Order: sequence, then C-alpha cells, then structure tokens
Amino acid sequence: EFCQVIDETIPSLLRENYVEVSKTSWEDIGGLDEIKNELQRVIIWPLQYKDEMQKLKLRQPKGILLYGPPGCGKTMIAKAMAHESKLNFLAVNGPALISKWMGSTEEAIRDLFWKARMAKPCIIFFDEIEAIAPMRGRSLSSEVTDRAVSQLLAEIDGVSTTKDIFVMAATNRADLVDQALLRPGRLDLQFEVSLPDKIARKKIFEIYLHEVPLGNINIDQLV
Repeated sequence: EFCQVIDETIPSLLRENYVEVSKTSWEDIGGLDEIKNELQRVIIWPLQYKDEMQKLKLRQPKGILLYGPPGCGKTMIAKAMAHESKLNFLAVNGPALISKWMGSTEEAIRDLFWKARMAKPCIIFFDEIEAIAPMRGRSLSSEVTDRAVSQLLAEIDGVSTTKDIFVMAATNRADLVDQALLRPGRLDLQFEVSLPDKIARKKIFEIYLHEVPLGNINIDQLV
C-alpha cells in the first residue's frame, strides 16, 4: 500500500505547475500521425535507449515548438507526450510569468527551470510562448519582455548541458516569437499543427463518439 501511495503522490516541486496528464495518450488524439511519430523518435526513444544514443554519439534536440491555429491539439499533444514518455510535466502559460515588478519575471523563469532540474527527467511546456518571448526591440515599452526573453534563452542554453530535460512550446502566432529562440540548440524543431483533414476529422469523431449511440447516423455524414 505504501508503494502504491508513493506512485500516486505528486512531487512537491511540481504541485504549483502540475497538470494532470495521466488520462491523455496518443489514442486520444485524432490524426497528426506524422507529428506523433516524430516526437516518439526524438524524445521517447532517446529516453528508452540512452546507452545506444551515447554509443552512436547522436545529439538529441532540446526543444520543440508546436505552432498552428487555435484548437488544433497543440496543448493536448504536449500532455500526451508527457504521458507516453513517463516524464514529469511542468506546464505554464506564458502570460502567467509576466510581471510588472522589476526582476519578478526573470525570477519566475529561473524558478521554473530550477524545479525542472530538481524533478528531471522532465518536460517543460510553455503555452502561448509568444507572450513571454516576443521579438525584442520592437517597442520602447517592451523592456520587461526583452529581459524575459534574455533570461529564457540563458536558461535553455543551460538546459543544453543537462540531460533529461526537454522544452516544449506552443503558439498560434509563430511570427511573433523571437528568432533567437528558434535556432539550433534551443527550440530545434518546429512542427505545424494544422487544421485536420477529412481523415483526421473522421478519426476525431470516432474517438469521442465511440460510446455514444448514433442510431442510423453514419460518422461519414458528420465529417
């Protein structure tokens, strides 16, 4: 019984930013097979086959950006990624880190990455990343966000020397994200999560209506 309680206990470091992901898996996501396979290859496999990765001297990406229209499954993919990889999951909305007080935003970013280092292996997920990492120098009144971007870049560069920490981010305005964040060694990979096509829409209906009595209605009629 004690071991069962330990497995179900959320580490104290994660409670503030913890998001429940235990019920979200790849089977809950309709379509997006290419993205799911790529995430399996670049995150889950290196975690499962660490020794082989080291022998082959393969470099593992440290960050991934998911971009596309709202409501297409970017946040859900991140949650499923944490579930499938069995990693701890730290999630935060970009606007929640922004503070008008001098130094508070940078401190919140440092604290988040400190928690990740203490709780590794871990995924850090930034939703609405454009709020905390917009292009620098576009406005004279953007001093707070400019400092936040610099702090975020410094922390991600520090993660590059730390194993078992992955950075994921999502946005529906990729054009507003600072380009320094997208270079190799930071958010190495960028995947577009676009609107579902007809096959993906059918799969989504099948997932969410599999327990609903449809009578004579054919799912193809709903697509």
